[in-house]
Amino acid sequence: MIGFRHSRYENKQAHWVKYRDVYEAGPEFRDRYLVKFSNRESDNDFKNRRLISYVPAFAKAAVDEVKNAIFQRISDVTRAGGPVSYQDAVMGVGHGVDLRGSTMGSFVGRKILPELLPIGKVGIMVGRTSRVGTTKNQKSPPPFLREYPAEDILSWSYKEAGHPWELETLLIRDYREVADKETGLRNGSETIYKFFKFVNGLVVCEERNEDDKPLRTIPSNLSIIPFVILELTDSLLRDIADYQIGLLNICSSDMNFILKGNIPFYVEQEDPRKTGNHLKRGGDTENEPEDYLSEEQSTDDVIRIGVVDGRRYGKGLDQPGFIAPPTEPLQASMEKQEQMKNEIRQLINLTLSDVKSISAESKKMDDRGLEAGLSYIGLELEHAERLISKIWAEYEGGQNEATVKYPERYSLKSDDEILEEVEKLEERMAKIPSVAYKKELAKRIAETLLGNKVDLDTLKAIKNEIDEADMLTTDPEVIFRAVENAMLSNEVGAKALGFPKGDTIQAAQDHADRAARIAEAQASIRDRGVSDLQNPNDGKNDKKVVKDRKQVES
Repeated sequence: MIGFRHSRYENKQAHWVKYRDVYEAGPEFRDRYLVKFSNRESDNDFKNRRLISYVPAFAKAAVDEVKNAIFQRISDVTRAGGPVSYQDAVMGVGHGVDLRGSTMGSFVGRKILPELLPIGKVGIMVGRTSRVGTTKNQKSPPPFLREYPAEDILSWSYKEAGHPWELETLLIRDYREVADKETGLRNGSETIYKFFKFVNGLVVCEERNEDDKPLRTIPSNLSIIPFVILELTDSLLRDIADYQIGLLNICSSDMNFILKGNIPFYVEQEDPRKTGNHLKRGGDTENEPEDYLSEEQSTDDVIRIGVVDGRRYGKGLDQPGFIAPPTEPLQASMEKQEQMKNEIRQLINLTLSDVKSISAESKKMDDRGLEAGLSYIGLELEHAERLISKIWAEYEGGQNEATVKYPERYSLKSDDEILEEVEKLEERMAKIPSVAYKKELAKRIAETLLGNKVDLDTLKAIKNEIDEADMLTTDPEVIFRAVENAMLSNEVGAKALGFPKGDTIQAAQDHADRAARIAEAQASIRDRGVSDLQNPNDGKNDKKVVKDRKQVES
C-alpha cells in the first residue's frame, strides 16, 4: 500500500526537487547545478571555482515579492464565528494554531505561502493530541495545524458527488522522532505512513512502517478526513528556475575571470635572429656574451621585474611592457546578467497570470489581467481555511464552522510605483477637456490607490461619487483662485473641497460679521486706500489713536 503514488505526484516529483533547490538557494543548489566549463577544466580548478561561486537568488526574490504582496493583505482577512477555541487559536491565544503560539495569519505567511508558491502544492493536517482531561473541569486540548510538503502527500482521491473538494482516501508520509530511553533526548526519526479512509461513514487512520506492516489503527468521530490540500495549476518557478541555474554558472565564470584572468601579463618582443637555431654554436661557450640565451634557456628562465630591476631589449624592438586582458567579455556577461534579472520578473508575472487554484470559488472568477493570479491564490487560501474551520468544528462537537473572507484584490506594485503612476494620470487629467475622460481617469486613480486596500463595495461607492461629481478639480489653490475671480460660486467650491453641505450660508454670515467688526474698529481710519479722499493729517491721527489705545490697555 505504501508504494502507491498518484499520477500527478509521479509527473511532478522531479520538478519539485529543482524548484525546492532553487527557492532555498543554499550551498546544495550551488553544488548540484554548477557545471564544468569543459573537459579542459581540471577537477581541482572546478573545486576551487565552486568555493568562490555565490548563488544569485533572483528567482527566489521574485517569488518572495509575490508572497509579500499576499502576506501584507493577511491582516484584512475576516474570520467570524466558529468554536471559541478556533477564534482564540487564530488570534494566537494560548498555543495558537500550531502549538507554537502562531496566529493564523502568521502560520499562512511563514509556513504555507513559502511552500505553495514555489512548489505549487502544500498540505495542512488538522490534528489533535491524544491527551485528554483527567477531570470534568479539565478540557481536552484544542485542535492544531501542521503543514506537509508536497513530497509527503503520496496519493489521494476526492469524493465524486456531494462534496467534491473533500477527500475520500489519503496516503501521506510522516516522520516520528525517536527519543533515547535513558536521557529522553531526540536521537533520529522513523518514517510512518498514514492511510486515511472511511469505515461506516467515519474516518479511520491506519499507520504502517517502511516495511508496509500495520502498526495501529486509529478510529475517529470525524466525517471529514482532517487534511486539506492547497494546489495551484503550477509552480511560480516553472519558467524562472532555469534562469537562476544559468545565472549561477555565468556569475561563477565571471568570478573566476576576475580572480584569475583579470591580471596584466608581461610581454617582450624577441629578435629571432638572436635565438634562432642558425646561431647555435658548438664547442666552448665560456666566452659567449652574457645576453646570449640558448633556446632552452629562453623558455625556462624566470624574468625578474620590478622597480629595482632593469631589462635590456634589442635595437629596433618595442620596450617590454604589460598588457591588460580585454574587458569586453566581462562587460557582455554583466549585460546579459542584467537582462536575465529583468526577464525573471517579467516571466514570473506571465506565470502568475496563468496560475489558477483548483477550488470551486476560483472557477467562478473572471480573468482580471496580470494580478488575477494573486486573487486566485487568495481564493485558494480562503477555500483551505473554510475547510479547516469545518474540520475544527467537528473536533469540537459539531459546532458551527467559521466564515472566512479573503481580500479580492492584490497588487505587486510598490508604493513608489503606485504614486508615480497616479502622478502621471493626474497630469493627463489637467490637459484633456473631456469631462467623461477626466472621470474615467479619476476612477482609475482611485482603483490604483485603493483597489487592493478596500473592499469592492467601497470602491464601487467611490466610483459612483466620481460619476455624480459636478467638478473634478480638487486642488485648493485652483478653487480659491476661481472663487476670488468670480469664476466659481462659494457653494460649488466648498462642495469640491469636501466641506459640509449648506455651510456656505453660515460662512458668508460669519464673514460679514467679521468685516463689520473690522470696519467698526477702523472707523477713525477712513477712506483707506483712496488717496483722493484722504486727509493729510490722517497719518498723525492714526498714530494718536494707537497711542491712546495703548495707554488705556496699560
